[in-house]
Amino acid sequence: MKKRILFLFLLLLLSSSQIVAQGFITYGSTTVSALSAEAPIGVYAFQGTEGDQVTLQGISITPGLNLTATIQSGAEILVVSESDPYAASADDVRADAILPATGTYLILISSSTSSAGDFILKLAGQAAADKTIITGLPADVPIDAGATTYYSYTGSPDDTAILDLASQSEELQFLAIVRNSTGQIQTTASGNSAIVTLVGEGPYEIAFSGIDDEMSGVVGVALADISPQPEATETPDTQPTAVPTDVEPLATEEIVPDNTGACFVSATGIVNIRSGPSTNDGVISQTTAGQAYAVTGTANGWYQIDVPGIGTGWVFGDLVTTTGDCSAIPTIGDTAPTDVPPPTTAPDQPSATPTSTYTATVVVNQEQPTATFTPSYTPTLQSTATYTPSYTPTTEVAPQLAPEDARFNNPLNIALDSTASVLDFVSYPNGDTEDRVRWDITGMNQNSSISGGKARLVISASCFGDGTENIQFFTGGQTYTCGQTIVDQEVTFNSKTGSLIITAVGGTNTYVQWVLTGTATRVN
Repeated sequence: MKKRILFLFLLLLLSSSQIVAQGFITYGSTTVSALSAEAPIGVYAFQGTEGDQVTLQGISITPGLNLTATIQSGAEILVVSESDPYAASADDVRADAILPATGTYLILISSSTSSAGDFILKLAGQAAADKTIITGLPADVPIDAGATTYYSYTGSPDDTAILDLASQSEELQFLAIVRNSTGQIQTTASGNSAIVTLVGEGPYEIAFSGIDDEMSGVVGVALADISPQPEATETPDTQPTAVPTDVEPLATEEIVPDNTGACFVSATGIVNIRSGPSTNDGVISQTTAGQAYAVTGTANGWYQIDVPGIGTGWVFGDLVTTTGDCSAIPTIGDTAPTDVPPPTTAPDQPSATPTSTYTATVVVNQEQPTATFTPSYTPTLQSTATYTPSYTPTTEVAPQLAPEDARFNNPLNIALDSTASVLDFVSYPNGDTEDRVRWDITGMNQNSSISGGKARLVISASCFGDGTENIQFFTGGQTYTCGQTIVDQEVTFNSKTGSLIITAVGGTNTYVQWVLTGTATRVN
C-alpha cells in the first residue's frame, strides 16, 4: 500500500509539474544535482543490458530532503523506493533491480516532502556475464580477496529453504546479501555463520564477499536442520500490529548463531517483539526473516531475546524455531500466566435492583402546579427537498506554455558506441506546438568495410507532463507516439544523419517535455 501511494504521488508530479532531465549517467558514475520548486523531479537515463544487477543510491545533502527513487523502462516501473535500510540517514534512498532487457532505462528522483535541496546520485551495475555463480546443495562458495562470488538457489513454488551459511575458517568474516528474482534485497547477514530463509521458487541470489577486502576463504552453504514455521495466521500474535513510530528500528548488523551451542531463535517472517511476555505488553520492534536472536530467558511459553540496537525483547515461542542447547535457559519472573485472555462473559452481578426513580415536572405557572410536559418529535420527510452541491473555484491557474524557440532545436549528436539525449517542451493550443531535431553519429569510419564503418542506431522517445497522448513524432514517413522506438536501423557514414518533427496535435492545456535518447553501436 505504501508503494502504491508513492507511485500515485510520482504520477501526479509527472502529470502536473515541469521536469528537467539531467542527462545520461553510466555505471560507476557519481553525480551531484538538486531539486527545486520549478524542477521537483530529476530525470536521468542509462543504458543497460539484460541481466545486469543495478544499484542506485541517492544521498541527501540538504537536511530534510527525503528522497524517493524510481527505475523504469518506458512505461514499465521496475522498482520504487523511498528509503535506504543500510544508510545512517532516513533521507537517503536505495533501489536495486535486475534489468529484464537490453535498452535505455530512466531514473526519477524526487522528494516525498516536496522539499528543495542538493543530493548525490550513484549508479552501480554489474553484468550477468561477469558473475561467478555457484549452484547446488551443499555448496562451497570461494571468496577471493576484494571480489564477490554469487550463489544461486531455485526451489519449488511451495518450498521453504532454510540455508546454513558457515565460514570454513575462523579468520574469514563474510557479508551475504540475499536478493530475489527482481534484484530486491531480502536480507543481509555477516560474520562467521548465518541462517537465511528462502520462501518460494525464487530464484534467489546470495552475493558473498569478505568484510575485510584482504581476506580469502570458503563459505559453505547447506540446508539447516530447522523445520519450517507454522503459518502465521494459526497461532497467537500472528497479526503483527503496526510498530509505533517512536519504536527504534533493528540494527542492520545481525546476530547469528555461534559455534558454542548456545540457544538462538529465528523466524521465517515478521513476528512482534514485545516489551514483556504477554500480548498486553507493547510492541517494540519486529523480527526479520532469516534473522537469529540469542535467547536470554523464558517465561510462560515466551522467549526473552537480545535485540540488536534495542536491548531485551520477548517473542512468542510457537512463532519461532530454536537452535542450539536451550535446556539451560533460566526462567524469568513469576511463572503464573500473564497472557490470560479476558473472560468472554461478564461476572455475576448482584441481584439487587436499585429502586430509586425520578419524575421530571415542569411548572407552567402558579395556577397550574401539577402540569407536566412530555416532549415529542415526529420527523417529517419532505420528498420534494433537493440539494445540489456546487463548487466555484475562486482562482484559475493559467496553463503552462512552452516558450517559442527556433524550429530546429539542439542537435542529437551521438558518439559511436555511446548514448546521448536531447529534450525540450511543446504545448497546445498555445505556445510552441512544434520542435524539430537533427541527429548525427560522430566518430564513424567513412569506409563501411572496416571497423566503425557500420553502426546500429536506436532512438527512443519519452514524454512527461500533461497530455502526453497528444504528442506525435514524425520521421521516415511514419508517425510515432510517446514511449515508442522511432528509429532502429543499421547505418553507414553516408546515412548517419537524419531529422524528425515533434508536434503537439491536440488536447486542452497540453504541456509536455519530450526526451529523445539515441544509442549508436558499431556493427563491425
